[in-house]
Amino acid sequence: MRYCKNCGHEIKDGQKVCTQCGTPVDQHQHPSRASQHNNHSPRKPMSPLAWVIIALLIAIAIIAVIIFFVGKTQMSVTKKADSVASAIKNENADQLKNNVTSDGKPLTKEEAKAFLNLMNESELNNKMANQVKDKAKSMQDNHHDSGLVEYNGEKVMDIKQEGRKWLFFKDYKFDIPRYNIYVDSMSDIDELKFTRDGKTHTVGDNGKVGDFPLGYYELKATKTENGKDYKGQLQVFSSQHTKQANPNFKQIKFYVNIDNSDINESDTTLYINNEKHEMDSSEEYGPYPPDEKVEVYAVADVEGKNFTSDKEIVKISGDGDSTENVDLSFDDNAISKHIEAKDKESSKDDDDDSSSSHDEVTRDNVIDKVESFEGHLLDTDEYTFKEPEKTGGGWGFSYTDKDGDLAGSYKIDSDGYVRKYDEHGDEIDSGYGD
Repeated sequence: MRYCKNCGHEIKDGQKVCTQCGTPVDQHQHPSRASQHNNHSPRKPMSPLAWVIIALLIAIAIIAVIIFFVGKTQMSVTKKADSVASAIKNENADQLKNNVTSDGKPLTKEEAKAFLNLMNESELNNKMANQVKDKAKSMQDNHHDSGLVEYNGEKVMDIKQEGRKWLFFKDYKFDIPRYNIYVDSMSDIDELKFTRDGKTHTVGDNGKVGDFPLGYYELKATKTENGKDYKGQLQVFSSQHTKQANPNFKQIKFYVNIDNSDINESDTTLYINNEKHEMDSSEEYGPYPPDEKVEVYAVADVEGKNFTSDKEIVKISGDGDSTENVDLSFDDNAISKHIEAKDKESSKDDDDDSSSSHDEVTRDNVIDKVESFEGHLLDTDEYTFKEPEKTGGGWGFSYTDKDGDLAGSYKIDSDGYVRKYDEHGDEIDSGYGD
């Protein structure tokens, strides 16, 4: 049934107009048709910008998922354990200090080295590296947030999850214990100082040295005893079963022996850390601090020619209370050949020798004499040689490096005997040319 839109009067089928008010029936639209008309109206298509935005959001979501899973892998306990194990196995102090803490505090490089020293001294590098990796894998497989690495009942490293990193990922700490260290006895020491991480510390009256992460330390130390200072070491053992510091002020002392019977001690100069000493096999040299590098060598004059021994580094062995023996070796073959040549030379007639081998040195042949003595031409590419000058008993000239600094000099006697000097004026070789 329909009604007039204008007056509300009933409209019967077939009426063109309302019989009450005269309004045309065509102005009235059937409700079902109007609804049908609205339902089939065309939709407006999305703009290209909308499609771009949707694609961008999808790409961001995919990248975020990838980053999440990659980050989860990189932040996993096993991944960090691999880095810690590699540092222990390869004795890499920098890598260790970047991945390990001690009671939550970052390790210094000296502390990282001390931990690695302890592992190395105990030959535990590979064993501990493998235990760290195994413990981390067990934690991951069993969904545990903590694990303990031990050796013979002693705590070596605690692995535990503490908080989150970048909001999403578990943050794992690899932590080694630290202990308070004391010197056993200070009875004979007025004052004891040591250097740690570049800073000087004084041991307290109660013998307390400080707290140290697990490790073995060799620290430079100075003790004052009866008003006199002595240099040495403070050896620190920081572990669950050994918490002590031992002062080590045993000095380096040694004898020097020459293993060539053709060399006379009176013709030999001993050098200790490049300082000259008289050679005496019966003399005890030293003492030197235990942490000092002591280098020893000798220069021997054998029938007019200098020979230099091998260099030896003196170290304390055993308990450090005994005197070490240092044997210096020379080039025996070169010395023997030189002695044979000198013996042949001396067997010749003095007059013939004088005329053939030691003819008068002049400005024209003085360079030839030096080159014959050296066995090669002078190196003018590396050095600048001065003009020879007449001296009281012969000739002489010096030479400099390319920076103009004095590098050495030669002195040639009138009979052709050559002496070679270093930049300090010390004689380093001598003899006749071939």
